[in-house]
Amino acid sequence: MATCLTADCLSKIFSYFDADPHSLHSFLLVNRHWCINAVPILWRRTFYVTAHGHFTSKSRCRLISTYLSCLTSDSLNLDDSVSITSHKSGRRASSSIITKNTSPSTHQISPTFDYASFLRGFDYFQVYHAIGNCFIRKQRNLSKFVLWDGTKEQLPNVIKALSVNCGKLKYLEFRYCDFENLRPLELLTDACSELTTLKFIQCGEISSYVIPSSSFSDLNVLDLQGTHFPADTLETLFSRANIDLRSINIEANSLRYPRMIEKLASYCPYLTKICVRLSKDGMSQLNSLFRSCTRLETIIVQGQLPDRLYTFTQDYNDNLLIDLREVIPTSLKKLV
Repeated sequence: MATCLTADCLSKIFSYFDADPHSLHSFLLVNRHWCINAVPILWRRTFYVTAHGHFTSKSRCRLISTYLSCLTSDSLNLDDSVSITSHKSGRRASSSIITKNTSPSTHQISPTFDYASFLRGFDYFQVYHAIGNCFIRKQRNLSKFVLWDGTKEQLPNVIKALSVNCGKLKYLEFRYCDFENLRPLELLTDACSELTTLKFIQCGEISSYVIPSSSFSDLNVLDLQGTHFPADTLETLFSRANIDLRSINIEANSLRYPRMIEKLASYCPYLTKICVRLSKDGMSQLNSLFRSCTRLETIIVQGQLPDRLYTFTQDYNDNLLIDLREVIPTSLKKLV
């Protein structure tokens, strides 16, 4: 009896399952009649369903590929590329290009249905994130990646997408990203373990567990401006990078990170550049830094103005500067 139901009846019934993709997928397998009537329901809110269900970023990437396959050859061959640009705010913009190498081939098999015609609604940012993940996954020689304003919902998928470039990605930078309740270093351990440059700029407090011993052993540049990891995590990073670390930007407030500069100096003796935010009682650690890191070329010491004035006007610190003069590396070119 069910196979004799009209298309209108089946569509009405299937519409009650529009948020249940698993049931709709099972309807596709009953027979051709059911399949033809279930497909439009299944594909009318695809980005919403995949964003709120148990779907991976890889699944959403396949959605983009499927929709691109529905484009006509004329659409894909305009100026040999399709440009997708997103202006997120007045201070910056981001853009992406689908070139001939990443657009669907003119020789590929046409889709069974015109899936794009079934789409009845979507959230712009869900599509935007899906396209971004798709671009990342399609790359096989990505060496540098910078992300602005990443959300806590978006970031795990982005990092997983980066795993396809494991071994080739060398430069990774996050700016103003929200890592609330996320542990990015653990995620990056598998996805990007061979990074040479890692930057977290103005990302606030970030939690972390123990980092595996093989992580980030090739790290040359570590920039944590405006970002705070637990002290034991930083010490682990220093020990992993060891003699490879050449440049670092770090907050070294003695209350948050006691003796952190001394630990950095002991683990990373080949540093050539350090930008550090120190309180007045942390200046004494510079002696250890100068003695251990004999290849230093640039030192930038930052702090609140009263602390900096105090540093250079008190007798104790005057004596400290005299002592530092005796151990300043001969390679030093800039001290600010």
